[in-house]
Amino acid sequence: MLRRAAWRAWGLGGIFLAVVYLSILDVAKVFSGGGTTKTPLDFFAAYALVVSLIFSDVIKSVLSSGVLILAQQPFDVGDELVIEELPGWRVFGVIQDFSLFYIRLKRSTCGELITLPLKNLTGSRFINLSRSDWKIECNFFTVDSSVPAELLSAITAAALAVIEGSPSDYDVSYGFLAVFHGWERPNKVVIRTFHRYRFNLSAAHKKIAKARHGIISAIRQTLDAAGIAFTELRLHATLPYGGLPYGPGATAAAGTAAAQAQAAQAAAAQAASEQAAVAQGYGPPQYGPAAGYSFVADGPPGYGKQPAAGGVMPAALYANAMYNTGGITGGWGGADPAGK
Repeated sequence: MLRRAAWRAWGLGGIFLAVVYLSILDVAKVFSGGGTTKTPLDFFAAYALVVSLIFSDVIKSVLSSGVLILAQQPFDVGDELVIEELPGWRVFGVIQDFSLFYIRLKRSTCGELITLPLKNLTGSRFINLSRSDWKIECNFFTVDSSVPAELLSAITAAALAVIEGSPSDYDVSYGFLAVFHGWERPNKVVIRTFHRYRFNLSAAHKKIAKARHGIISAIRQTLDAAGIAFTELRLHATLPYGGLPYGPGATAAAGTAAAQAQAAQAAAAQAASEQAAVAQGYGPPQYGPAAGYSFVADGPPGYGKQPAAGGVMPAALYANAMYNTGGITGGWGGADPAGK
């Protein structure tokens, strides 16, 4: 089928070139009949040069298309191609017909019949999905930097269950890999995953969609079950300052669980700080300007006001406390509004 289509295409191009050169020869014969010292070969060479300059792009396109179709034979009627027309824009379809000048595709997604110049294929990259074998897929997920390292093992186990359940679609020997890829602002870490699947069968676009959906769904379910909010990164886009909000895939339950976990962590740190201060003989921080304390260093050298419960607190701890107009509210982590 490829040879018949190529011969038909080359025949059209050959007829075109034959007409051009025969026209040149006829004109040369007319001019050679006059009283001139120029030979017909000279006229032919002159006209051939002029016509070559005029039709140089056409001739170049025909020759390059002929080499592509006859010598390389990268596709045939019925193959499924992905053609990169423009950066970020692709044509995805099945070949219906082609010649030295054009290629006709039927879109795999909507069934539209489109015609593209064949020179687009000679000057750009295209993928023949019908002749490909394995494809390695990478996915990126941004999570909070406080997630435990065991999360990677959980993601890997969930993805391997999908891969081993469909050995005809995925490469079981390649398996699945999840790693911490890098950092994102603010305090976010990127998880990068790898898996390989086969897509050289019929309806390749459906195979790609199925392979991606199965793995990504398993990862989403694992993250949601762990109460981890996440953002999926697409096309390696540069993140704006401050990072992206919790995006596609992050459920409301996951966001609520993450907020509760952060609040519990802050409360635990507060309790540990107060217990350490009390253990060293310092009073608890249940006092402030509203309770009549002025935060003056009238106690022992280097110490502040002695609390009613007994014991003294270092002035440095006073300076590190968090205050508002109603007194101390946050323990040992802020600054005295009076500057003392």
